[in-house]
Amino acid sequence: MGPIVEGSARKASCPVLAGMRTVLEGRAGAEHASAVASLVLRGLGVVPAEADEIARRPLPPLAAPDADLASGGVRPRRGRTIR
Repeated sequence: MGPIVEGSARKASCPVLAGMRTVLEGRAGAEHASAVASLVLRGLGVVPAEADEIARRPLPPLAAPDADLASGGVRPRRGRTIR
């Protein structure tokens, strides 16, 4: 990684860690996740108004996990048999 990427990663990780601590201490409000996401985007150079808009977008629905993986099962590799 180059110095610009490393610096950006450090900038982004500080508000995320602080945000996680706020949640663990029970001090996070309803808008906490959006505020942290917006702060990270701003740290990465996104214009504040755009960062706020992006952070408040609804998340897409998540796909249901594969039943085998969700139950802790191991899926064999193609062409191999697990005995």
